[in-house]
Amino acid sequence: MRRFTEGSGGRPTPAVPAELLTLMDKLAGPPDVWDRPDGDFGPLSDLYELDIEARQEANSLYRIGSKALSRDELSTAADLLGSAAAAGHPGALFRLALVALRSGKDWIDNAWFLVAEAARHGHGDAQRLLTAPASCRPSPAGSAPLIEDTSFFEEVRLLLGVALPLIEPTPPGASPAPGQRPDTPDICHATDTDSPTAASGPALVPPTRHGPVPPPDHTPNRKRAHLTALAGGLPLSVPDM
Repeated sequence: MRRFTEGSGGRPTPAVPAELLTLMDKLAGPPDVWDRPDGDFGPLSDLYELDIEARQEANSLYRIGSKALSRDELSTAADLLGSAAAAGHPGALFRLALVALRSGKDWIDNAWFLVAEAARHGHGDAQRLLTAPASCRPSPAGSAPLIEDTSFFEEVRLLLGVALPLIEPTPPGASPAPGQRPDTPDICHATDTDSPTAASGPALVPPTRHGPVPPPDHTPNRKRAHLTALAGGLPLSVPDM
């Protein structure tokens, strides 16, 4: 099948096969929950009093900063993600926590602060990390909770030393819970002695910030102390929160 497009001089251009489009989607990976081109950054968006253009620019900085983080370019990632975080971008706050963690173990408290801010802004992964139990224990059978940041959640979790609850396997012969695949694996890797990640590198620091997720704070003009730089002098442009 061929189609005509404007600007082609009337020449037909080949249509992209559906199989190729499907393969391209798979290679691209799952969509980023916090890639918000429309500038909708969750429950606290209105507190920042930014117009749609400013929020869209913040989302672009989040995307570019995330690419820098993937390449371990911490200085660039800190600058770009910090600017996006200053606009109230929950995804940027969460990934900025990973910048802090990669900067050295001395920055774990700052990483926890950024995780708490991401949770306050509505980031589901950050909320899970704050409410995770201190030790791994089975939870009722059911489907695994949705991971919002599929690119960096596991690294953040491991570097913070958080062990999430197991998903209890379905007994043989029993029907799986609604929404759960029969072959859903158990997940709890932070304390696995057989895990290559746990066996190598520095010891994981157990989390000390368990408790209820901090509720959104709508107090006008409220200022919060915040991180301004990371190890090596990496500046951060995080908001006055």
